[in-house]
Amino acid sequence: MAKKEFDKIITPKFRVSFPQVFQAKAAPGSEKEKYSLVMLFDLKEDISELKNLIKKAVAEKYPDGKRPSPFTTPLKDGNEKTYEGYKDTIFCTASSMQQPGILDETKTPILDPKDFYAGCYAIATVNAYCWTYMGKAGASVGLQNV
Repeated sequence: MAKKEFDKIITPKFRVSFPQVFQAKAAPGSEKEKYSLVMLFDLKEDISELKNLIKKAVAEKYPDGKRPSPFTTPLKDGNEKTYEGYKDTIFCTASSMQQPGILDETKTPILDPKDFYAGCYAIATVNAYCWTYMGKAGASVGLQNV
């Protein structure tokens, strides 16, 4: 059976929050370690391509349009958080089991965590997928490269 090729996009510019891209970390209550970051998009940023990527993943998983309820979506309103820098943003967590490639603007690999930190600006290559786990369902964004 041929491996399915995932659709992917390059995101618009975002501000980085909670970067965990040099060492994988398990979420509270989980043993599964992942690499991740939170992407903070300014409300003025056009994220329609990211929204369409997520919609396509949902449509492929649920072609009849009947999603489980509740259904978690990855794009969240930053005004619902009290974290510094989240006001007037749309935020989205992107994660991966594999370490993402991390490059600077000259396409040189970033190897020192001091050179990629919360608050810096980045773009990323991401894909979208749907999941079901322990009676819950949703769509998520996969992190490939930053």
